[in-house]
Amino acid sequence: MKKRLQFYLSVLIFIILIFIAYFLNVKEYVLDSILFIVLIILMNSYYEKFRFDNLSYWFIVLGMVLHNLGVLGWYNQSPFIIQYDHITHFVGFIGVGMFLFGYLEEFERIERIIIVLLLSIGIGSLIELIEFVGYLKLGVGEGFFYYGGIGDTGVNLRAMDTVGGGWLNTMWDLVYNLFGS
Repeated sequence: MKKRLQFYLSVLIFIILIFIAYFLNVKEYVLDSILFIVLIILMNSYYEKFRFDNLSYWFIVLGMVLHNLGVLGWYNQSPFIIQYDHITHFVGFIGVGMFLFGYLEEFERIERIIIVLLLSIGIGSLIELIEFVGYLKLGVGEGFFYYGGIGDTGVNLRAMDTVGGGWLNTMWDLVYNLFGS
């Protein structure tokens, strides 16, 4: 019953975020919410097999929710002292690190830590590759499949392209992924 409740609650959060994205006319986040609902379905389908616990589950969901709260414009104007993009990567990868650490319980502690860090770097790199392919195919914009506009970097990205400035955003994303994991 508890697992079913957390499933419905986490899906409901993203359904609400779909409506918010629709009404704020930032429709790129609708696709992100749909993707995250699919991930939540997969997480719940394989909950026991992947050895999720409530804390790692909710940290991963929190990371996804924080990403989608970008629909409120927080990537462009962070409500926090720290750049919002850094917060989303850090918190999201706390969940990833917790999940991987629990999943790899058959390894010794030091081995697990090393494997978790290496896997997290790989997962973070995959996310950045998805962002890069999205940028090549879809251009600059909000959401997971786009290169995040002024909020990721604080400057016009098309102008940055001429000097290779997108590297700075990508590298900071990877650094905060690693810190989180």
